[in-house]
Amino acid sequence: MVDAFRDLLPAEILGRPKRGFLLPIAPWMASTLGRDVAGRLHEPPAALQPLFDRNAVADVWDAFRASGRHRLRPWSLYALFTWWSSVEAEMGARG
Repeated sequence: MVDAFRDLLPAEILGRPKRGFLLPIAPWMASTLGRDVAGRLHEPPAALQPLFDRNAVADVWDAFRASGRHRLRPWSLYALFTWWSSVEAEMGARG
C-alpha cells in the first residue's frame, strides 16, 4: 500500500515503522452499542448456549460495566455471538 501512495505521502510518514492502534471498544460499549452487546451476551445464539455458562457470560458483561476493565472479554463474546448469528441467518436463507 505504501508503494501505491508513495507520491502522495510525506517522507516522514513513509519512513516510520509500523505501529498498531487500539479500537475504542470501551467507548463503543458504553454508548448505545452497549445495549446490543448486553442483549447478545444475556441471550447467546441457541446453538452456542450448550457451550457457554450463561451466568458466566452475563458476569463478564456485568464486570465490564462495573469497572470498565477487561473490555476484550465481552467484546470477543459479542463478536463471536454476532458472527454466529450471521452464519445461522445465511444458512437459513439458503434453505
